[in-house]
Amino acid sequence: MQPDLRSNFLLISKEWEDYGKEIITKSGVSGTVTDVEDPLYTTITEHIPVDLSSINGKKPFHDILLSKGSPGEGNKSLAPWIATFNTDLTTSAKKEFYVVYLFSGDLKNLYLSIAFGVTSFETLFGRGKKSLEAIRSAASKKRNLSMNLVKETFNERTLNKVISSPIDVARGHYNFLHRAYGEGAIFSLEYDLDDLPDNNILIEDYEQILDLYIEIEKDVSIPSVEEFAVSE
Repeated sequence: MQPDLRSNFLLISKEWEDYGKEIITKSGVSGTVTDVEDPLYTTITEHIPVDLSSINGKKPFHDILLSKGSPGEGNKSLAPWIATFNTDLTTSAKKEFYVVYLFSGDLKNLYLSIAFGVTSFETLFGRGKKSLEAIRSAASKKRNLSMNLVKETFNERTLNKVISSPIDVARGHYNFLHRAYGEGAIFSLEYDLDDLPDNNILIEDYEQILDLYIEIEKDVSIPSVEEFAVSE
């Protein structure tokens, strides 16, 4: 049976705002934590990763791919993410670079990106303007070194809509991680959640982004994320 990415993405955009458990901390501050019993948690952490894994399985390099989704670690994040990692590089969204679906903070758009893990920059520069500037600069350098691979990998339709610049996933929110994710986007495809393409297009786009990701990783002339972070 064909993966149904479209239905699951639309489900998240519809139900994310109400997802999570409201709590009051010991200091009296209100917050929202993830709810593992909510069906949306299963959609994010199981259903979509399983669908992506079935697409990954058709690739000759499938044995090094791992798909994961997260609504946040303990606390509910601004928006969820679902990523595919090359396990030779990383199995964590905190390290190196990977393919990732990012929902915008206002839940109006979905991005499919090849993006940096930002922890290396956060460790060196903290959670401020200097870190965001370093991430943007490093992503630009990696993008420029990879541009020839984009032209070799994407078909004409995808090539015409690829975003070769940072993306605005925070949408006015001052959440550091979402701002950093946007600055660390190397290449992206953008979708309007009110006009999401059919499933076949979503799958084809994912396959092409996945191919590009592997080609970038194979190019030994392109420095690692850690090397870029240190150089900044």
